[in-house]
Amino acid sequence: MSPGSFTCQPKKNEGARCSSDNECKTSLMCVSGLCQELYYLGYGESSSKSTYCSPPLTLQSGKCLPVNSASCNSDIECPFNHYCSSTNSQCTPYANVADECFEDKLCAIGLSCLDNACSEDYTVPLNSNCYNQNSNCNATLYCESSSNTCKTATPTPGSNNCVSGNKCQDFEVCDCSTTKCRSTQSFSSECQSLLIALDKCLVDNKCTSVANQFGSQSCLMKDCGKLKCQYMSKCQFGSCGQSYSPFVCSGYLQPDTPTPTATTPSPTTPPNNSDSDVSSVDTLHSISNLLLLYLVILQFVLFV
Repeated sequence: MSPGSFTCQPKKNEGARCSSDNECKTSLMCVSGLCQELYYLGYGESSSKSTYCSPPLTLQSGKCLPVNSASCNSDIECPFNHYCSSTNSQCTPYANVADECFEDKLCAIGLSCLDNACSEDYTVPLNSNCYNQNSNCNATLYCESSSNTCKTATPTPGSNNCVSGNKCQDFEVCDCSTTKCRSTQSFSSECQSLLIALDKCLVDNKCTSVANQFGSQSCLMKDCGKLKCQYMSKCQFGSCGQSYSPFVCSGYLQPDTPTPTATTPSPTTPPNNSDSDVSSVDTLHSISNLLLLYLVILQFVLFV
């Protein structure tokens, strides 16, 4: 299906029917055909229900823990600052700065793998080597996949129609309504500072891997939600051009109230009594007319 064949739809609320996570609001997952807020607690976190624990963790003595602590199949089964090694199925400590690596997931939060060594995120300068679009380059740059070097983000010309074969750049998507390339993120020093602060918050609060990181009571949203909200609302944009803030910022930012139109009163505006009176008068006139018609028919029946 071509990009222009999709349509932008509002995310569904909790309890609505669904066929995929993408249909539900960001804090929800599609489970058993319904949008539900589940699976947001990680290794060692206290829980009152087993469905709050991220699979394959189970509720054991009030905590979310793996069934088999001797081995692992996913990072979710590992404690803070550990990942599940694909070589021996063991929870292994993350590598630190300058430690050897061969992929980003081996490095600690705030680091990424560059030239087989863990390096601090967002530090690679213009025209230098990079391998990860999201974290290697200085946040005012992006990692160009064709050259694996950090480049300045220059938007695709608006005259290009991305559906007809003109490829969008690595930091863009083909807008589902305009068929033009649209940036999915903002490149600025402010965004870089927010990312660094967010990484620090995750480390300070010892957040672990979970299935539903945007659940309202997940470590990310409970302890670092304000930072995540600021980053998503200022620096990230959806494929339809919308800000993510309405989906991520519940409880942190009040969504903008739409400007009321002439025919739609504001939620805080008292009811318009004159309109109500007019409606009441119209109703009385209708009843009177019906009664008059009934009397005319009755007279006709009686005297014919």
